[in-house]
Amino acid sequence: MPRSAKLRLALSIVLGVVSVALFIRGFAYYVGTGPHDGEDFPSFVTLMAGAAALFAAVLISWRPRGGSRTPWVVGVWVSGVLLLMTFGLWALNALVQVWMT
Repeated sequence: MPRSAKLRLALSIVLGVVSVALFIRGFAYYVGTGPHDGEDFPSFVTLMAGAAALFAAVLISWRPRGGSRTPWVVGVWVSGVLLLMTFGLWALNALVQVWMT
């Protein structure tokens, strides 16, 4: 395996682990007694950072030559949709926050 392929693999694994850690941290805001006032924004930002890290990990792991492109395309679509949904939830939360004040 060439050095650049090893580096890309290691980077994509690290970003995947970071993504999982960010998702766990983002959902941890809602564990226990539930969300408290002011915790929505950090949770959405953390979840959006996790989705962005997952999207980057999928993009980095793509090999331009050889192998099937189907898993990569599915990974890009799933992580991209997750990123857009998380951003949409954050935007909706921001609009509701402005509307209620």
